[in-house]
Amino acid sequence: MKKIFLLSILLISNIVFSQTEKPPVFDNCKQQDFNTTETCFFDTLEAKINSSLMLPDKIKKEKFQGSVRVLFTVNTNGEFVINYTNAPYAELKEEILRVFDNLPKITPATYNGRVIEKQFYYNITIPLKEKNTQKDTIDIQKAIIKKEIQDSSNENLFPEDNSQLLIPFTHDTYDYMQADLLKKDNQHYAVKPFIYQEVNSEINLDAKKEALLKPANNWWQKKIWNEHFFMVKGKEDAINYWFTIDPEMDLQLGKDNSDLKYTYNNTRAVKIQGGIGEKFGFAASIYESQGRFASYINDYNVAHKVVTGRGKYKSFKNNGFDYPVAEAYLSYSPNKIFNFQFGQGKNFIGDGYRSLFLSDVATNYPYLKISTTFWKIRYTNMWLFLDDIRSELASNGEQIRKFV
Repeated sequence: MKKIFLLSILLISNIVFSQTEKPPVFDNCKQQDFNTTETCFFDTLEAKINSSLMLPDKIKKEKFQGSVRVLFTVNTNGEFVINYTNAPYAELKEEILRVFDNLPKITPATYNGRVIEKQFYYNITIPLKEKNTQKDTIDIQKAIIKKEIQDSSNENLFPEDNSQLLIPFTHDTYDYMQADLLKKDNQHYAVKPFIYQEVNSEINLDAKKEALLKPANNWWQKKIWNEHFFMVKGKEDAINYWFTIDPEMDLQLGKDNSDLKYTYNNTRAVKIQGGIGEKFGFAASIYESQGRFASYINDYNVAHKVVTGRGKYKSFKNNGFDYPVAEAYLSYSPNKIFNFQFGQGKNFIGDGYRSLFLSDVATNYPYLKISTTFWKIRYTNMWLFLDDIRSELASNGEQIRKFV
């Protein structure tokens, strides 16, 4: 009985006392309070990089301008270790490695008082930004631009960012987001895709997209690079609404080691999105594609009578596949506790590239999903209506249904 009592106390203690993570600390940041430690870490890192990084002559000669992304880890010894950088020049990559190798050893990150490794992304802007007035001017200009974008004609370029719509699921996009999201306490991001509004409360999605805006001098450039192709936005009886239509295109050409001259994939699509108020959103996409893939994928497609991950097809020219795809859903959140989704699409459970529970390699399927969030708990119910593509189970040439 005493053991049960002690075990109960320990369990309750783990629930009651919140788990605390502290970022790595430079020596000059040790006097900072807990809430400003991370800001001090990045400010100090930026200052040390700007003062130490010597741009190679090739960079200066070719007048390279851009942002170099660095993925690095502060290990349990307080040492900086670069995991990856997309530097476009070998000379620049070597210089970045040199700078990080020469950074001082610092106090490592901790989680509940236990020393841990901590991973970060950092962008190095070239040419290097100067401190003081220049930085202040840049920040002010960004703030002005952001306000103009959000307030001009009472229109926001990205109304979906604060909606109940789903962020399209691609591993590259989600890996970048999760690097920021997993720094937060008590997050629920194993079930994907995410809802825009939930992510936007943790990450400024507008700011992320604004950083990608290109200079546009005419209507066509704005529509191709920066804006929705067609957007209607208004207010009726105190309820805001919006609606967008965007054409999409994807062209790919490749080669494998078979007798095929080349592989290709040609996709045209139309994407429709909309929202009514802050609680209801809807979206639909229609894709028309023709493709020919690596020989082993073509063999798999023919054997199972589907284009893997996309759906049924009809033959197209020489060993090609013509495969239309449609997806659509409704998303409704009556309050902060519940979200209801009904549609035709895909879901994913897990944090890896593939999942043993529910992966995204299947074709689109009808589903109903209910998410319930309260306190520190999220409970998700899903009902799926799937096709079993195993040929030995087919009946009269038709695939059988299965339910999950």
